[in-house]
Amino acid sequence: MIYKTRKMETIITFIAGVFTGIISQYYGTRLSDKAKNRDVINERKKLFEKAYNQMPKLLKQMKSNFEHSSNREFFILPSKGIIFNAVNYIAYYQDEHEDLKSKIGFLEDESFIKDITETSTPKYRISNEFSELLKTMKL
Repeated sequence: MIYKTRKMETIITFIAGVFTGIISQYYGTRLSDKAKNRDVINERKKLFEKAYNQMPKLLKQMKSNFEHSSNREFFILPSKGIIFNAVNYIAYYQDEHEDLKSKIGFLEDESFIKDITETSTPKYRISNEFSELLKTMKL
């Protein structure tokens, strides 16, 4: 009888140890994933701040244009004097923003915007993440 009791205790101890290991692994992974996600979010916010420091005028204008709009697309045009055949469009003009193509290139490289050009006129779509960052941006 003592042999069966010890064997049962050993089995129960083993099962409890396995269960404890599984639970520890699960919660450890969850906490680690949360920390990684938090780090990624903080990194993206820092990148947005870097963009803002490089192009405050452009990002303020984007915030104003996209804050209350469901439209997420915009064009790059040389100047306001250019006749453009589109309805309800948002455009940024090269003669109003110094080195606009480079600024747009930076935003595209960091996946804040995506090039969706279909014709010879550059056209972009802002990401949901960028839209949220613009909304929370303090002017």
